[in-house]
Amino acid sequence: MPAIEKFEITPKQEMACKKIEKAFKEAKKIGLVFLAKSETLCAYRENALEHAIPLHKPSSCWGESIPYYPIYNCILDSGADDEEHFPKGFITE
Repeated sequence: MPAIEKFEITPKQEMACKKIEKAFKEAKKIGLVFLAKSETLCAYRENALEHAIPLHKPSSCWGESIPYYPIYNCILDSGADDEEHFPKGFITE
């Protein structure tokens, strides 16, 4: 069984994450909001999402689709899960 260190984020990967974090902060300042949709990260204007109907409403309530910019195949959306875990016993101490 592998040790947890084999799966730690490397310094180079951390730097890449920080660049992405900076870009998200800059995008937020100019009014963008990001939503995960399957394997796509979707950028919406914040003022547009303020008027979005809740997803639980029936499709008969739906009007025009809100415009967005898709960034395809950049994420694996885990849905409502807050974090990922290894199976018990996978990592040795």
